[in-house]
Amino acid sequence: MEKDKYITLIYKRLKGEANQAEQALLDDWLSLSEDNKKLFRQIEREWQLSANYTPVIDIDEEKDFKTLLLRIQKEKEKQKHDARIIPSKPLKRWLTWAVAASITLVCGLWLLNNYIAPNDMLLVQTGAGEKKELVLPDGSHVWLNEHSNFSYPELFDGTARTVRLEGEGYFEVTNKKKVPFTIETKEANISVLGTAFNLRAYTGEMKVTVVVDEGKVKLDPKTSHQSLVISKNEKGIFDVNNQLIQVVKADNSNDSFWKTGTLVYKNTPLVKVAADLEKYFNVLIDITDEKMLACPVTGRFPNATIQNILRDISVSFKMTVKQINNRSYQLDNGVCQ
Repeated sequence: MEKDKYITLIYKRLKGEANQAEQALLDDWLSLSEDNKKLFRQIEREWQLSANYTPVIDIDEEKDFKTLLLRIQKEKEKQKHDARIIPSKPLKRWLTWAVAASITLVCGLWLLNNYIAPNDMLLVQTGAGEKKELVLPDGSHVWLNEHSNFSYPELFDGTARTVRLEGEGYFEVTNKKKVPFTIETKEANISVLGTAFNLRAYTGEMKVTVVVDEGKVKLDPKTSHQSLVISKNEKGIFDVNNQLIQVVKADNSNDSFWKTGTLVYKNTPLVKVAADLEKYFNVLIDITDEKMLACPVTGRFPNATIQNILRDISVSFKMTVKQINNRSYQLDNGVCQ
């Protein structure tokens, strides 16, 4: 078919094998209709999920289909570790695995277009000390902090972009005004159009926190009739225990430290810096001299580690640092500058 020719050109472009004439021919075809562009995005997504894919030019559907089933079996355990697909219809379980496997040209597109249920979800999990970066089907970027669970559909349906988070993530959402982006958490929903923000929603903390770097975000608690819109450089907080929802100035640029790896302080009391370090590095810090607690800390700490920061603080304030054990530090003496 004529369509197969352009599908082949798409794969050649993705592999970096298309020459100048083929690139121009493909660009002309993509400009003809939105359906052509949609097909390109689908194949591009399929390619991302199948890094070791090799397109088949001489098409044999029966042979390709058998090859597909063999590859599905080999990929089951491999895919289970990073992104586990949870199908809503058990009878189609093998079809969802097919998308993550290396699939052949005709059968792969046939399965993608006809058999993947729109509400099948990919599940991505992070363990202790683990972080992951994802690209969603609409081009949005997501960074997951440790101990997080994130699920999203294989393809968005064109009317809504809905994902789910338990834990902490940083989002850069592609702007699509007619297709709202919604993050569901246990206690609240967060709705956006195109923006960048940090969302923290660990179940055990009984609090949902949104810090907006760009654009606007709507925080809509599930157990409250109130909702609020959070703008750039603002922080929205929903306290689950007392059902209090509020917006405050986001004066702490360190909310996304887990993603950026950089800590920044300006005239921040040492006691506040110590509290941050305890949270970020899961340690205990004892400042033995009370008069040092209010000493102002100003500095930028890229690629921050607990040892480097405490060393710099001790030099600035002429303090002595003692490491009690792997998780405990003690700061003695010192002179407030």
